[in-house]
Amino acid sequence: MFRSLLCRLGLAALLLGSPTLSSAQDVLLSAKTGDLKVEGTLLEYDGEFYRVKTEFGPLTVDARTVTCDGDGCPTPQETTARFAIAGDSAVALPLLEAFAIYQGAEVEMITGADGAQTVEIASEAAGPLATVELAPQDGGDPYSAMRDGSDTLVFSTLQSPDPARTQVIGLDAVVIAASDVNPVDGITMDQMRQVLAGEITNWKDLGGSDSALTLHVAAGAGPFQDRLATMGLAPQAGVIVQEHARLKDMADVVANDPFGIAVLPFSMLRTARPMGLRGSCGMYNAAKAFTLQSGSYPMTFELSVTRPAKRMPLFAREFLEFLRSPQAQAVMVDLGFADMGIATLGLDEQGQRLANSLMIIGKEVPLSDVREMTGIMSGAKRLSATFRFQPGSTRLDAQSRENAEHLAAGLILGNYADKIVYLMGFSDGDGRARQNKALSKQRAEAVQAALIQAAPDGSLEDVEFRVLGYGEASPLVCEDSAADAEINRRVEVWVKDRAD
Repeated sequence: MFRSLLCRLGLAALLLGSPTLSSAQDVLLSAKTGDLKVEGTLLEYDGEFYRVKTEFGPLTVDARTVTCDGDGCPTPQETTARFAIAGDSAVALPLLEAFAIYQGAEVEMITGADGAQTVEIASEAAGPLATVELAPQDGGDPYSAMRDGSDTLVFSTLQSPDPARTQVIGLDAVVIAASDVNPVDGITMDQMRQVLAGEITNWKDLGGSDSALTLHVAAGAGPFQDRLATMGLAPQAGVIVQEHARLKDMADVVANDPFGIAVLPFSMLRTARPMGLRGSCGMYNAAKAFTLQSGSYPMTFELSVTRPAKRMPLFAREFLEFLRSPQAQAVMVDLGFADMGIATLGLDEQGQRLANSLMIIGKEVPLSDVREMTGIMSGAKRLSATFRFQPGSTRLDAQSRENAEHLAAGLILGNYADKIVYLMGFSDGDGRARQNKALSKQRAEAVQAALIQAAPDGSLEDVEFRVLGYGEASPLVCEDSAADAEINRRVEVWVKDRAD
């Protein structure tokens, strides 16, 4: 790259030799391989490229290909990447430490006299690599830290103001938790709201034994408590509760309280047991990693990182790319989240969805559609990568864009070689069944186009896609709200061995 750039500029013959430096801003860039050199005045160094003014005009050179000599060369402090992290540092810091280890570097946390915290990352071979500031935020809004145009990455479960610059790195959910020894396995949202209102105080009203229940809640404020308040899942005034200072402490207590109940993040369940959700139509949904990954659990939400609308230092960009790696996703699992990897599940492990389908056969869905669908699914595996769209559009939502990147990469690597890849579209129950069936196939076709676009040209030519639409033939949840209808509007991916 370095040699070809010089040759294009006609400088190869003129830049040989050993130029003499004279100005304080003069630099001599020497290729790490070969004898080519560039002499000139340093105009800019952004941590990745040198921009040098030469007698032949400005020249941009990749810093990784050269060594720099002269008084104008940046100091180690100037070559150190500098950026900030705002939001959920309890997630960001373990990921940053994992990236440092991946780079062969070490991490040191420094707390200043004013209480400000910074993370210094350095390696024995390369010296200082990055200084990362833990940015303060305005009240409960982590995105306030990036409004000044600074190099700030925001880790948050709150809605990003800039979806196009948002990368989903993990999944969490609101779950209703109890102890493993409690036999009650499911609860409706209305029942939980009655518990929080003090209208249900005994487990017998939830299908359990005649025992008083203990409602556990987390004291104080925070993003999760704000989310519960928005969902109507905060305890009402005057209700008798047992308060806990931290969510994870509450989870441990609930796990050991046979009569306890609480609302927790999936990521902080620890040894507590998540209760399944029952809808008004009788459908049941369990909170598991797969149901979060596939978006079929109703109260799933995303943990994402949002980057600023500017070019960040190379170290920060490489960190963002690292967040998609298996190493980073393993950290997310260790932290309790459902990761963005692609898991598989056979039809024999999805008895509930078949029960859901049987509930609606004969209303507007013909038995022949369900037979065809289950015939394809029999012996096949469903991938957790599921696709949904932004409201009122054919554009994939943030999680689906990440799913497209992951699935396209897996297809390119041959993870599903010798298999047929079925893209099955489904709709909600609103509208006429025939129209919904046609619309669901159109969405499946849009997903196929997105996968092809996410892959290099021609790299998916050998993949055998089958694009199908089944409309409302296989609902995942009762449509008790607009959000539930969005869950049912989806495109699933199934893989099945090709017939010999």
